[in-house]
Amino acid sequence: MAAPAAADPLRITETAPLYQAEVRFSAAAAALPALDARLRADAATTLDAFKAWAANNDDPARPYDFVLEDAAAFVSARYVSLVRTVYFYTGGAHGNTGVQAMTWDAAAQDFVGIDAFVTAPQGLEALSRALRAAVADQVHGGAIDDFWRDSVDGATAPTQEALRNFTLVADAEGRAAALDFHYAPYEVASYADGAPVIRVDLAVFAAHLTPEGAALFGR
Repeated sequence: MAAPAAADPLRITETAPLYQAEVRFSAAAAALPALDARLRADAATTLDAFKAWAANNDDPARPYDFVLEDAAAFVSARYVSLVRTVYFYTGGAHGNTGVQAMTWDAAAQDFVGIDAFVTAPQGLEALSRALRAAVADQVHGGAIDDFWRDSVDGATAPTQEALRNFTLVADAEGRAAALDFHYAPYEVASYADGAPVIRVDLAVFAAHLTPEGAALFGR
């Protein structure tokens, strides 16, 4: 039987013969009841799926491992950007890591996509060009080889779906000043390259802001 959850309201821990699991929530998100409820419900679904998989662990000497962590990247009166990292080990040479970035709009009481801030198609195309160039330079040493070209093209395509994994970035005074795009291992490069984070400065997309984007970025 799994051990009871810890008393810390921002942390859930479970230990069982076939697995160990930990979930860490963000204090910034917990301050917003609607956001907190969504994050906890989604985390519970993900954890339940892991535990169902762990039930098939045929090597109790090597229990499966699961860690889900939410980290606030940007907090303002209206918007909260978070990064959810999910690590899981279910056997094999190493574990796997998933990365989900999300931005909550307190006015809409819902998550918003890149289209809330940047226009299509010109703004998305500007982001796409900048991201592809940055991935080539920062992750691949200047040139993307044939093996990774299709993956990078797909992950940086000028679509709302491809560019969904972003967080807002604050300057030293707490104002929105850039966007970070988050990629999981294997998404645009090898496992050894980790989980790349590519920053796109406001200058790249300043000419393509929606009214909400202009208000947020002070333009």
